[in-house]
Amino acid sequence: MKYKVTRKTLKDNHVTIIPVGYCELQDLLRFYEPESYCGSSTHGWRCDNYRVRRGVLLSTGYDPVSKGKVKQLGYKREQEINEMACNLKWDEKDKADELLEMFVSESIDTVYGVES
Repeated sequence: MKYKVTRKTLKDNHVTIIPVGYCELQDLLRFYEPESYCGSSTHGWRCDNYRVRRGVLLSTGYDPVSKGKVKQLGYKREQEINEMACNLKWDEKDKADELLEMFVSESIDTVYGVES
């Protein structure tokens, strides 16, 4: 069960936050349960949050949480990864884990300017 958190709490407790637009990784993230969500009294639900590594959070929604200089990996690359996950069956979660790890690694490399 996911719980409601504030954006400030997430920013204070995670070194890296990777923002992803609403439904851009839905085929990949169907294998995982969000840990938390953010909302507001005026706008309602804003984003779901997935802890993917220690200190690394994936935030996806209409208004995902971001921190500092984090940039999105790029819509085209997100779509490629999501399309790879589209054909996975429920018993292929290990392949989904590999795709998620690839996405997170590439996103972090993009943020910190590391060439793969």
